[in-house]
Amino acid sequence: MNDAEIDWDAIYSSERFQQLARRRRNTIVTLGVLAAVYYFSISALIAWAPDFFKIRLAPGINLGTLFAI
Repeated sequence: MNDAEIDWDAIYSSERFQQLARRRRNTIVTLGVLAAVYYFSISALIAWAPDFFKIRLAPGINLGTLFAI
């Protein structure tokens, strides 16, 4: 089957495709928001709660290192 035989307009307008596109968009937005919250929480915790990152878990490993990884 070549590209000339595929009815792309029908695929794009189908309910199944629209539902998959919405799920994909929602997933990407959700993951982006979570990544941004995680990224900025490191800076916020370092500034506002530095003792939190100083908690030792094992020799050479503290909570800040584990959180950043």
